[in-house]
Amino acid sequence: MPNAINIAKFSEVNLTDRDYFNILTITKFWFPEKARGLFELAQLIFNLAKDFDKRINWRIVGYGPLLEDVKKSVALLERPKNLSVQWFGYDTPQKYFSDSDIFAYFSYEDNMPIAIMEAMTSGLPVVTNKVGAVSEIIDSGHDGFIALSHQDYQNILLKLMSDFNLRKEIGRSARQRIKNKFSWEVILPDWINMYKKLL
Repeated sequence: MPNAINIAKFSEVNLTDRDYFNILTITKFWFPEKARGLFELAQLIFNLAKDFDKRINWRIVGYGPLLEDVKKSVALLERPKNLSVQWFGYDTPQKYFSDSDIFAYFSYEDNMPIAIMEAMTSGLPVVTNKVGAVSEIIDSGHDGFIALSHQDYQNILLKLMSDFNLRKEIGRSARQRIKNKFSWEVILPDWINMYKKLL
């Protein structure tokens, strides 16, 4: 049974076309494969920023015992002048959605990432690698993007950052996807039917 989202808790973001980008990542630093994914995402974003002419603010929300090690590893990378990296540790993820342009996720260990589902509910365009059950959440190219390689991931990010209308279209489709397939109104009857069968 998939995770369910309370749509009412998430306001739809008002994406705007501006001269900088806020990329948001929400993850947990409890598992080595999640931490490795974050570091590889850092390498992708650092490489992308070198050839991008606008400012990029990468905001990372999450905590766990591996956080400090990842921060040290990322600090050793050569950071382009147009890129800032902000670490927010343990915090309420929802408060970062409204001022974000893109949600970027990368992990080597996951099932059905709730962070991706919440970002989609908020109407953010999501880019992720192929992990766990993300293919059940995202119809890639329609309501989000599942990258199949590092280069593919970087290309998708650049495409989204270069096309405001695409960001809006994917964001709207993402919210509708969650509403139609993963809202409590859809999932709760399935839970009830399952329990009835067990009685």
